[in-house]
Amino acid sequence: MVWLRVALVGLLVAIVLGSIPQAQAADQGSTEHIFGEGEGDPAGAFQVLRLHPIPTSMNFGDAVRGVASGDSWLVGVGQKTFFSLDAGNHWQQLDPLTLFPAAAGGLCCQQAFAYDYGRDLFIWLLQYAPDAQRGLVRIGYTDSAGLAEQAWEWYDVPAAQGFTWVDPQLELSANQIWLAMERQAVGGAIDSTWVSQIQTDTLEDDLPFIRSYSSSTERAWHLVRGAKDMMYFATHINQTSLRVYAWDENQPIPTSSDLNVAEWTAGARICPTPDQRNWCSDDDGRIRAGWVAKGTVGFMWNAVSSNTITFPYIDAVRMYERDLSLLPFSLARPFIFNAQNGFSLPSVAVNGRDDVAVSFYHSSTKQYPTLSSSIFDDFTAPPPGWAYYNVQGSSTTPSQQHWVGQLDTQVFSPTNLGWSVTGARLNGCDEARCLQPFIAIFSRERDRPAIERWLSPVRYELFTPFVQMN
Repeated sequence: MVWLRVALVGLLVAIVLGSIPQAQAADQGSTEHIFGEGEGDPAGAFQVLRLHPIPTSMNFGDAVRGVASGDSWLVGVGQKTFFSLDAGNHWQQLDPLTLFPAAAGGLCCQQAFAYDYGRDLFIWLLQYAPDAQRGLVRIGYTDSAGLAEQAWEWYDVPAAQGFTWVDPQLELSANQIWLAMERQAVGGAIDSTWVSQIQTDTLEDDLPFIRSYSSSTERAWHLVRGAKDMMYFATHINQTSLRVYAWDENQPIPTSSDLNVAEWTAGARICPTPDQRNWCSDDDGRIRAGWVAKGTVGFMWNAVSSNTITFPYIDAVRMYERDLSLLPFSLARPFIFNAQNGFSLPSVAVNGRDDVAVSFYHSSTKQYPTLSSSIFDDFTAPPPGWAYYNVQGSSTTPSQQHWVGQLDTQVFSPTNLGWSVTGARLNGCDEARCLQPFIAIFSRERDRPAIERWLSPVRYELFTPFVQMN
């Protein structure tokens, strides 16, 4: 099992229990200027450069997703969508009902975002419920000028007659837009899982280039981030086996490889909290995050406690990109766990250096649910591991056993050096009305000057960002 090294303010502590390395959680109130793997070299300090609330209400179970390029930020909270043109100081709401024509049974459920830096292309996935015929997903797209002008174009991916798409995922490679989704009979059950690729440069053609691959026996394929000319995706075959697919942009179908992994457990999850109320019970063991970077491919998922790990943790696997074989020994399993905290909901992104950042929620008997982030880069001394830093904490636990549906970590453009993370905190009460979604920009200190060049100054007098409702 790989070393997981976690930073305290100005101190890195590794606590060894038997032969399994553990780590102690960072201070709950710490949000910036925290040293960890790079301590002793100020360039390695973890920095939260911006942290802005998103001015809207939300419900437990809502996903919070978003992308950021310079001052242009695009975020979604549940089914509501907002954008900012001055790095989060002011917000405007986007209304899909006025931006796009009506389709299928109407907007519903989930949305997702991506940004193609080389093409200056914001990409917005919207899910539409089925009518009597079928459902669809819509790919909206625009450039930075179009974001400011609220001028969007779109391409629809309808399901077959009598079916709809559920749980859609959106990712990018060098020249393709990728979708992973389940196909469900209208009013019935899921019958197959699909991955589709759309050639980005054909979006504006009368008939964009799209091809798909599906399986009627597998479920919940998860795409990686950081893909270049090869997309990877994976699913659990069972709790000791993972099937990984590799799909070259220029090939008609993917290839696959099965990997054996140490057995993990799915089931009821109980995360510790100061008030003994559980926030992480409604998650399952499907793959939640994936990445390809520096010649390796990795995937993460949530697991319950085990004989050696006290609380729910984030399980993981890493393999060589060249042949999809496991890395040796503990390098293959970069778990995120310790003896005090329960962990859940990982989200991963890869920057222009092929550095990996992962964000997640965790809690302990002394700490309410907190969003933290970690960076795996050249400041991470071998053996490779994670060191996490608190970005935003909560002041209580939900009254019901639910939490945010999903957070989102993305690379920050145009520098492609730092990252954005969107999530939520619960502050002031234990009801959904006290959930506060937010977006943060973080990086190492060495990259702060380059990133700050692209960000408007924080307007501290605006405690709550102004929002313009269209």
